[in-house]
Amino acid sequence: MPVRHLLEHRGDRQPRRQRGQNHMTIGGPVSESVDELRRIIDERDIRTYFQPVVDLDSGTVMAYEALSRGPAGSAFEMPDTLFRVAREAELTTELDRACVAASLLAGQRAGITEPLSLFVNVEAQALKSLADLLPLNLVIVVEITERDLLVDLGLLLRSVARLRESGLKIAMDDVGINPASLALLPLLRPDFIKLDMSLLQRQPTRHTARVMDAVSTYQEEYNAVIIAEGVETEQHVDQARALGATLGQGWLFAKPSPDFPAEAPPGVHVSVTQPVIGKESTPFSVARQFRSPMVSTRPLLIEASKLLEARALDGDRSTIVLSTFQHTANFSETTRDRYGSLSERNGLVAVFVRDDSPLSVPAGDSRIKVRTFPESDPLESEWSVIVVSATYAAMLTASRQGAADNEDNYEFVFTHNRELVIRGALTLAVRM
Repeated sequence: MPVRHLLEHRGDRQPRRQRGQNHMTIGGPVSESVDELRRIIDERDIRTYFQPVVDLDSGTVMAYEALSRGPAGSAFEMPDTLFRVAREAELTTELDRACVAASLLAGQRAGITEPLSLFVNVEAQALKSLADLLPLNLVIVVEITERDLLVDLGLLLRSVARLRESGLKIAMDDVGINPASLALLPLLRPDFIKLDMSLLQRQPTRHTARVMDAVSTYQEEYNAVIIAEGVETEQHVDQARALGATLGQGWLFAKPSPDFPAEAPPGVHVSVTQPVIGKESTPFSVARQFRSPMVSTRPLLIEASKLLEARALDGDRSTIVLSTFQHTANFSETTRDRYGSLSERNGLVAVFVRDDSPLSVPAGDSRIKVRTFPESDPLESEWSVIVVSATYAAMLTASRQGAADNEDNYEFVFTHNRELVIRGALTLAVRM
C-alpha cells in the first residue's frame, strides 16, 4: 500500500474526525514540491517512529510497527501530504522503497532482533523489489493493505511468494474496508490480519458481522494471528476480542515514538503454510493430485458450471469467480451476459481464454478481467469454474479427452474441499 504511516493510515491514531485538522498544504510551484520530494527520496530524509503491538490480555508488548514521517518542520512532515504529492507525481513506489529502507535501518540501529518482529508497510506494487532491501538479522512482517489486493493480483501473489522464500511474514492490513478482499485471504494466506480501526470505533453493522465471519473462518483454518488497530478505549478492547483479536495497537497502549525501548518484548510467532504452485500448474493438474477424476460429456458439465455461476450470483463483494474457456467460441453471448451480471455482484470476476482468440467484453462489463494464455499452455485443454468467498468454495475443473477436436468427453473433478479449491484458484490467480 502507499505507506500511509501515522495520521492517514496508522500510528498517530487520532479519531477520524480530527485527522483533517493536521492536513498541511504546500506552497510554491508544484515543480518545487516535486523537486523537494525527490530530494527526500534520494537522500532518504525520512524519520522512523515505533508503535507497539501488545497482547490484549496481559498488556505485554509483542512486536513493533515502523511508521514514517518526512523532515521535521517541513511541509512534508505529515504522511498525508507526503504521499498525496507522491501520488500526484507518480513517485509512490519510489517513496515507499525509501520509507521501507529507512524503517529497516532504524530497526537495525535500535537493535531489533529475533524474536522481536518489526512490521513495515509496503505498497503492493513495490513488493517485487523489496527483497533487495531486506537485512538478514531482522524479523520482518510486511503489511499489505487490502485496498491494493485487486490492482494486480498475479504480481502481488508472485511477489509475496518471493518474500516468503526470503523468510518474511505477511500481514493483511486495513481488513474490513473492502469486502472483495475477504475471499482473497486464503489466496494470500497472511500470517497476521490487522482489523481496520473502523470496526472498533463505529457501531457494529451487517458488514462488521460479515468481516467477523470471514476472519474467524480463516483463523480457524490457518491459525493466523488477529490484530486490532485503533484501540483507544477499554470498550475497543472488548470489541477487538469479540472480533477474534488477541493483539492490539493504538493510543490506549502507546503513541508512536522515535525512541525504542531497551527491553525487548517476547515476540510473537506464527507460521501459515503457503502451497507451492508451479508455473505450469493448472486447476485440473492440481485437483487430480488429490481426487480421482470422473468422466462426463459436455452437457452435464455445462449445467454444473451454470450451477456454480448461480451460486456466485447469490454472493456479494467477498466472492471471486475464476473461469477458463479455452477459446472465445465457448464464451457465448449468453455466457458473457451471465458473467456481466456476476461482475456487478462479485468482487472479482476473471476469464481466461487462448490468446489467438481475442475476447471482446462490452463496456458495461468492464469489471470482468480478461487474461489470455498461449496455445502451448496446459489451460488450452481445460475448462474450469472456480467460486470462492469468505465462507464458500467450489471448483469444477475438467480436461478434454482425446484429440483437440473432441469436445464431447472430459475428465473432471467437482469439489467443495476448501483447501483444494484454493490451490486450484491460485494456479489461475498467479497468471493475472
